[in-house]
Amino acid sequence: MAIYKQSVDFLPKQTEEEVSEKYNLSKTALYAAVLPLLASFIWVIAMLISVYYKREVSSYNQIVADKNNEIATYDSVRRKQTELVLKVDALTDVVTRDFDPQEFFDIVDKTIKETGDAKAGIYAYQREEDGVFVVQGKANSYLDLAKIMVVFNRKEVFDQVQIKSIYYDKETDTVNFQVGFYYAETLGNEEIEAYQ
Repeated sequence: MAIYKQSVDFLPKQTEEEVSEKYNLSKTALYAAVLPLLASFIWVIAMLISVYYKREVSSYNQIVADKNNEIATYDSVRRKQTELVLKVDALTDVVTRDFDPQEFFDIVDKTIKETGDAKAGIYAYQREEDGVFVVQGKANSYLDLAKIMVVFNRKEVFDQVQIKSIYYDKETDTVNFQVGFYYAETLGNEEIEAYQ
């Protein structure tokens, strides 16, 4: 046997307008609840992005500050090195200011070796106030000294080559000499032409 359940609804039936209005009201309530949450979520994300970029900017600013400090240190070191070079230059012997001594000795030594004299060589040099270089050397004989003078005169880097002194050393059986000349590397073209 079937039992029928009857329910009695005492509430009046809602019209379509009321149902639609309730639906719109619930939709509005949903928006009112969700939108502030969404806005706060977006705000939190924006704050995180802002903090990240501020941290990045501060790290870049630190890098720039470090580079500026390096540049300031480099400038300071460069200034000190410039002062050192100026002081060293001021203390450099006047004899070596306008030429490279090693290059000078190499040229003089090669010039003497061109004569073929095994004993010939330079053992001292000096520079006079007028810029004349005076080298002291030894040769086997007067003939070898003459060869040395010829080779010196042929070199374009030596100007106004002159014998300053000659003497024969009996103990060593050598001819000691002093040759004076202008070294062309230390002269300007006008000075070389003036000496010739």
